[in-house]
Amino acid sequence: MRLDAAGIARTGPHRFRHTGATLLANDANIPIAQLKEFLGHKDLKITQRYLHPRPEHIQQTISRVDFTRLTRNNPLPPETPETPETPQAPEPPEAMKAGAAS
Repeated sequence: MRLDAAGIARTGPHRFRHTGATLLANDANIPIAQLKEFLGHKDLKITQRYLHPRPEHIQQTISRVDFTRLTRNNPLPPETPETPETPQAPEPPEAMKAGAAS
């Protein structure tokens, strides 16, 4: 029986390279620069052709973006100082002040 007649698409070993690269990028979070070296590509653009993001990964990425900060009507909040202010010690109660004076 021919593959076409059985409804099975023709495939080859190159398809497995695409699938493996996509799995490593999406599921193992391997950086694309490392995948480039792993696959033996000279150009990063070739490696990018191998990656096929799944819709759920695209949705997860979009959900992490805070679009309210990207609008002109809603500017970024003012920057906070890098070192927090040192809290002042509370004033001692009046009774303690009077006891120290005697």
